Amino acid sequence: MKIFLVIATIMALVLVSGVMAAEQATTATVTVDAFLSVTFTNYPVTFPNMNPGTTQNAGASNGYPLTVTIDSVSNVNAIVKTKADAANFLGTTNASLTFPVSNMEWSITAGGTYADYLTTDATVCASVAPTSACNIYHKLTIPSAQKAGSYSVGITITATQV
Repeated sequence: MKIFLVIATIMALVLVSGVMAAEQATTATVTVDAFLSVTFTNYPVTFPNMNPGTTQNAGASNGYPLTVTIDSVSNVNAIVKTKADAANFLGTTNASLTFPVSNMEWSITAGGTYADYLTTDATVCASVAPTSACNIYHKLTIPSAQKAGSYSVGITITATQV
């Protein structure tokens, strides 16, 4: 009987202390999307009062320069473009007063080569990396004998993934 008791105790110990487990290896996957975050500063583009036949830069911090910064949370480079929304500046109180939008020009440097504003997209900066900026300087020439008045035109600045 003692042998039976010893065998039963050993079996009980084996059954109680036996470990039952399952294991499965797997993987975790994720897709990180392209992400572009942009900050625009120093806008709107505002010029000082001007006389006919003169050229002026936009006011400091009012489009001189307008700055497009690709934020540090971005994981892609951006292309920055600009265009005018209309072919002419229009008088704000008299829409019959106009002058060509091409009299306004942009450049990526203050003393650099300027390009006329057009109604089609113009590439300003081809590839701006995260934490970097694209500066857009503006200047305007008022035509000789231009009628007195306030004028405006819309411009669009875009930053899209390269």
